[in-house]
Amino acid sequence: MRTFIAVLVLCVFAYAKNCPKMTTITQQDIESVSTVALVTAAAIDEKVYQLMYEKYYQVKPPPRKRQPIRTINLNGCDDADVEDDTMYVLGCKIENKDCQFMRRYDQLTPQEQRLLAK
Repeated sequence: MRTFIAVLVLCVFAYAKNCPKMTTITQQDIESVSTVALVTAAAIDEKVYQLMYEKYYQVKPPPRKRQPIRTINLNGCDDADVEDDTMYVLGCKIENKDCQFMRRYDQLTPQEQRLLAK
């Protein structure tokens, strides 16, 4: 029974929306994630993007196992307007799962740049 419940919980996480906020990055946002990275998003399908990890910011310890390419599914995320072949700062709790924020790199404010430079 415990195994069934564990599998059920994992399925719920797998199908849950992954809708990062696309607005200003705050110190609280950075503290709420385990990974902050610079990624380039390339569209695979509508609202599905391949992410090329360019750099990990030192605001958090980088993951032990780095994979340069992953995908993120933003289906059901009406506010997530991601442009093809564009760089973003992505903050997630577990690599590219449970992402809390995603901000265009070329739209970072000086305040956000200082937060990432810490």
